[in-house]
Amino acid sequence: MKYRFLPAAETDLIESIDYYEQCQNGLGTDFSIANFLNFVAAFDYKKSKYERFEDDFPNPNVRGKLSMIDKYALHREKLVGLDVIRLKDYKRRFFVSEKVKKLFEEYKFTGYSFIEVELT
Repeated sequence: MKYRFLPAAETDLIESIDYYEQCQNGLGTDFSIANFLNFVAAFDYKKSKYERFEDDFPNPNVRGKLSMIDKYALHREKLVGLDVIRLKDYKRRFFVSEKVKKLFEEYKFTGYSFIEVELT
């Protein structure tokens, strides 16, 4: 497997990301799909602002679970040594370390944005 998406991935991020590469005929471009492997219980419920699905929500599988987050706060100690994570309780977003942010900027990747979150 070649790491065209992020050249430093083989050494720096191999434990955090599983890559699936493919060249789509006719698109004229190579691309990678990244599967983020670290699901961490780092959400700080006391410092974050969020909503939960009601107990009578039609889908019983999500009742009581996080439905929306207005402000993220993460426990710093749960992130030590991790560069890319998803939250165990809310898998809709992923979070990256400052190291990954700098790599994205260095390689001039497009189609993304970063928002700083509070670390507690």
